Amino acid sequence: MKLQIYTTADVFDILGDEWNELLSQSATNTLFSTREWQRVWWQGLGDGQLHVVAIREEDGTLIGIASLFIEEDALGGKQLQFVGCKEVSDYLDFIFVKGRERECLEAVFAHLNSVEAPRWDGMSFCNVPETSPTKALLPEMAAIFGWKPTEVFEDVC
Repeated sequence: MKLQIYTTADVFDILGDEWNELLSQSATNTLFSTREWQRVWWQGLGDGQLHVVAIREEDGTLIGIASLFIEEDALGGKQLQFVGCKEVSDYLDFIFVKGRERECLEAVFAHLNSVEAPRWDGMSFCNVPETSPTKALLPEMAAIFGWKPTEVFEDVC
């Protein structure tokens, strides 16, 4: 697998139709993860440092997207979040081909744990659907990297 890192809003155009094609193959295919929603949300509500991770097979096939950003919190900490994690997005998730979630999530976390990743102090992945593979995999994957996840019930969609 190869990772491509994007830090500017043109990522939504660069990945183009590939984004929504991948979304159609994922376990959490919702409006809120479409390229169009993500682009508009970022333009209107995005604040902080965009950090989108695209995961490709060696042949170039897109198999995963982690649409993330880093925002400074009230105490000066840097929180890693899904793009769309404030205001109006009901469901958010990583976008991985069904059946490839574990290896894609591990690749994203390995990147975030590396010296190449921007500094962050905590993660806040909001609005993950109950049936998402991410919800099931997150505790296990976080433990691999020595992170301690907690789950907080926020609101009903």
